[in-house]
Amino acid sequence: MARTAERSSAETGAIYRDLDRFLANEFPASEGYVEAVGAGESRVWSVIENQVVWSQINTFGLSFLLIFGPIFLMFRSVVAGLFSIPSNIFPIILTMGLMGFSGIYLDIGTVMTASVVLGIAVDDTIHFLTHIRSGLRSGAPLEDALRHTLHMKGAGAIWTAMLLCAGFGVVLVSNFAPTRNFGLLTCSAMITGVIGEILLLPPMLLLTQTRLGITPPEPASLPAVPETEPLRSDLA
Repeated sequence: MARTAERSSAETGAIYRDLDRFLANEFPASEGYVEAVGAGESRVWSVIENQVVWSQINTFGLSFLLIFGPIFLMFRSVVAGLFSIPSNIFPIILTMGLMGFSGIYLDIGTVMTASVVLGIAVDDTIHFLTHIRSGLRSGAPLEDALRHTLHMKGAGAIWTAMLLCAGFGVVLVSNFAPTRNFGLLTCSAMITGVIGEILLLPPMLLLTQTRLGITPPEPASLPAVPETEPLRSDLA
């Protein structure tokens, strides 16, 4: 029996593979030993974490399609669908960067962060883009549609993020490190998600001057003037 310092699942798996090779040499099958392998709770957790991590990585593309695919269908516009992606990938990238900067490992708890954040943050994006498209459809300029959207939806998005942070922040007092890290990363992702919606999406729309698939309304035409009969020259 041996104890080691807490390590990542990859490092733990490497230690057990070295241990298996050592045991295979010390207890060879030629001397009657059936099999000698290292075992223990840490190996079980290492295998479980590796399976969870790789299954999440392999299925992230599918989750991406299942979330953004319906958005493309709902807006019926490729342009609107494409503009819904950057502001939702933005908090995930920053969260993964925070994990690397803080030394937080990708484990059975933190591996769920990206999927959870992607499913929650996209809600504000749908509200923002729907309101902007509604303003553009009514004939308002893009700048006015953005200004009205931020005025009507901005405060709601901020309050929603604060409430979600308060809910996920409860697990910050947990003694279980994966659960505590999951709460920390989720709270930071909620905050950066709002930043992406308010400070990233509007400048992108203004820079590209896109109308999100909404055609500008045709100007109202004046009613036609009825034709009058020409004056007759033979009248006295």
